[in-house]
Amino acid sequence: MKPYLCNLLQLFSQSRLSGYTNPQEHEQNLYVIAHIAHKIGILEIIIRNKIDFLLSQKDSQWLEKIVLQNQSRDSIISAQNLGFWLFENLYKIVGNGYPRLNVKITNKHNEAVYIAIHPDKIVEFLDDLLGSFHKDLVHYGEVKMVASAT
Repeated sequence: MKPYLCNLLQLFSQSRLSGYTNPQEHEQNLYVIAHIAHKIGILEIIIRNKIDFLLSQKDSQWLEKIVLQNQSRDSIISAQNLGFWLFENLYKIVGNGYPRLNVKITNKHNEAVYIAIHPDKIVEFLDDLLGSFHKDLVHYGEVKMVASAT
């Protein structure tokens, strides 16, 4: 048994740990977040810029019309973030019985389907998503730091 396990409640709190089935799941969740953070960061930048590009095709002043601040276009776009689920319990099962990362899609006949990503498949999903923009993005940012020879 790892020596710090007896102190987990003091270190992380009961309310945080109660959302996990066991302490190992909490630790695994943090590992998954660390492993995917750079991929999500890359997607965040791409998606912000794609949205700006598409909306600018219809109205070049779209952003200025909704953000009434004295900032440059680039600073406004770069300040936005997705922030919808990262750094929470990716293993959590939500009220509809699906993993946290899920979406309900309803068609015009009011027929619904849930699509969910199991935590064990998040990296594969992100790789597919990055590859849809450009195949080289799958490994972008995975460069290992090399100590300088000085």
